[in-house]
Amino acid sequence: RAIRENVRTIFVTLGGSACRQKQNAVLRPLTEILHRYHPLACDLQRKVDVVVGVGPFAESPDTSRIPETRCRLIIKNQPCMFYEMLNADLAISGGGQTVFELLATGTPTIALQVAGNQASNLRLLAEEKGLVLGGILEKGGWEKVFARQLLKLVNSPDIRRQLSWRGAELVDGFG
Repeated sequence: RAIRENVRTIFVTLGGSACRQKQNAVLRPLTEILHRYHPLACDLQRKVDVVVGVGPFAESPDTSRIPETRCRLIIKNQPCMFYEMLNADLAISGGGQTVFELLATGTPTIALQVAGNQASNLRLLAEEKGLVLGGILEKGGWEKVFARQLLKLVNSPDIRRQLSWRGAELVDGFG
């Protein structure tokens, strides 16, 4: 898997049943951070695609409250997100089963804990350098951790390459 120097596409998924409130909680700071700090934000001709994966039982996010930025939000509700994962330069994901799919595809990932039963898997995967932790959604202060991790990965293709290689090494995708 080739890792581009500049992040052009970010895949966001918090799980098939993520509620709109959780999606919006992540999309607001994501678009603000990218608008403020992303190197391409100064170039009016370029946009960062933020692909939001929503499952069949999830509501699409309310994009009306997301700040106007140079990010283009693309809402997808598909049974298979494999190609979206492969196309993404970076993923932001809840800590459920989708994390394993992202690692198997070599997609550099920032994982957010959205449920208590995700804590041990996320901690282990982070210790093994397969992903980075973006915080615990239910706890205050997660936005600062998330912002720090997002900026680190957006600005470092080398770290994204290491995460891609290690994630695919940890999860081969063959069960």
